Amino acid sequence: MASSLNIKGWVKNNYDGSVMVRAEGDRSQIEEMIANLKVGPRSAVVRNINVRWLPFSGEFKDFEITG
Repeated sequence: MASSLNIKGWVKNNYDGSVMVRAEGDRSQIEEMIANLKVGPRSAVVRNINVRWLPFSGEFKDFEITG
């Protein structure tokens, strides 16, 4: 999804079952990604999403799945 929205950054699955995402891109694309994350994949149960907007850093070249 991030690639199709031209979003850069990373996603990480944590040991406690939570997921952390750091994403940069056009605000409307980020908002579309957030809307999709609220639904999640079929096998997921999304209980809560916390969003924190940070200044654009430009540090990411692509989007990757980490640890």
